[in-house]
Amino acid sequence: MRPTVFYLSLMGLVLGIVAVLWLWYLYHPMADGRGLAFTGLSAFTLLNVCFYHLAAYLSKHSMDQAYLMMTWFNFLCKVLIALGLPVVFYFKYHLTGAAFIVPFLCVYVAFTVFETWVLNKMAIMRRT
Repeated sequence: MRPTVFYLSLMGLVLGIVAVLWLWYLYHPMADGRGLAFTGLSAFTLLNVCFYHLAAYLSKHSMDQAYLMMTWFNFLCKVLIALGLPVVFYFKYHLTGAAFIVPFLCVYVAFTVFETWVLNKMAIMRRT
């Protein structure tokens, strides 16, 4: 996958998520978790950019074992972010109710689908 395709797709994803979050907070103005959702958006964006470049490097140099380990490390990082950020925000800002997690979960799911698509495209490119 060319970098321009990746970055344009990532930009479209981020703009789409920002639009969904804007709508969510427009209809739920008192909802907690705005900081959590946007921190998650930033963290997952940075994680995607880092792992895209690492995957591109490993793909280019045909490092199959390292590519597999990179996908596992990516999964581990995502799980740590997905579990750690809500806990930190919950205890730091004393968020009430369970609805604060909904926007963050939407961000998480969107980036999971995007990462799967990117890694699939890169794996297909490795075979050809």
